Amino acid sequence: MKNQTSTTIRQIPCASWGDYKARIMHDYAEVSFPLEGDPSYSNFPIFRGHANANWPLASQWERHMSSVGKSSLMNRSRWQIALDTVFNDFKDLAYGAPGLHGHDFTEIDWWAIGRHYGLITPLLDWTRSPYVAAFFAFTGYAEIISPGFTTSGTFDPKPFLVTDESTHVAVWALRVGPYLASASDLVILDPHVDLGHRQRAQRGLFSRLNHETHLNVVDYLASAELTETPLRKYLIPCRDTAMALSELRLMNITFATMFPDLHGAALQANFETASLLLLTIANAHTKADEIVS
Repeated sequence: MKNQTSTTIRQIPCASWGDYKARIMHDYAEVSFPLEGDPSYSNFPIFRGHANANWPLASQWERHMSSVGKSSLMNRSRWQIALDTVFNDFKDLAYGAPGLHGHDFTEIDWWAIGRHYGLITPLLDWTRSPYVAAFFAFTGYAEIISPGFTTSGTFDPKPFLVTDESTHVAVWALRVGPYLASASDLVILDPHVDLGHRQRAQRGLFSRLNHETHLNVVDYLASAELTETPLRKYLIPCRDTAMALSELRLMNITFATMFPDLHGAALQANFETASLLLLTIANAHTKADEIVS
C-alpha cells in the first residue's frame, strides 16, 4: 500500500514567531471565525501546541499503551479493562465533589472533566485558537529548559539566551468536518461541561481516536482514504520563546486567562516575576537580528 503520510501532513517551517503569525493570517484569513450555533462552527480548523516538534499526536492513554513497546499489545481491546478501571475509579472518587453532585454526565463528560484535572484519558486536547496553541507550546518548552517555570515561577535566563536555532516547537492545525469524512475512527468532541471554566477560556475541545491498532492521529490519517491533506504542522524556532510569550501576554493569553481560577492566578503571579526579564531577552534577540540583517 502506498505510504500516505506525505499527503496527510503539510509541514510548514516558520523563520520566526513573526513569520508564524503572518502565515496563520495568510492561511486562515479566508475563513471567518464562526460563532457557536453557526453551522460552519464545527468545520473550522482546530489547533494543538507541542513543546517538542517530534512528539506524536496521541493522547496520554495512547502514549501509555505505546510505551509498552510490544506489537502484540498494540491494540485497544487488550487495554479496555484497564481503561474502564481508570474511568470507574475516577467517577467513584470524584462523585459528590463541588459542582458534580446531581448532574447526569455522559462518559465523554466524565473524561473531559478528568482531563482538565490531570486524569490520564483517551482524549487529546485541541483549541480553536492558533495563539492559545502557541501559548501551550512555548510554556511547555520553557518548562523543559527551565524547570519550575510554569509551576513556581522559577526562571533561569541562560537557556533562553543560548537556545539552539535548529530546535522548534510545533503548532498542529487540523481541518475537521467534511475533511475527515473518510476517517470515522477519529471523533471530534465538544462536551458542554466546563466546571472550572477552563474549556471555555482555552476555546477547547477534544479528539478521540477509536481505531484498534493505530495509536496516534498521524498514523491513522495516513491509513485513511483522504482526498485532501487535513493536517498542517507549523514549526516555530524555540529561540523566539521569550518574544512569543511576551507578545501572548499582551494579547491577554496568560496562565490567569487560560486557567480562570485560583490556581491560574497563582501561576500568573509567579510568572510576572519573570515577564520583565523575558521581554529584555526578546528585545536583545530582536536587536541581534537587526544587526545581522
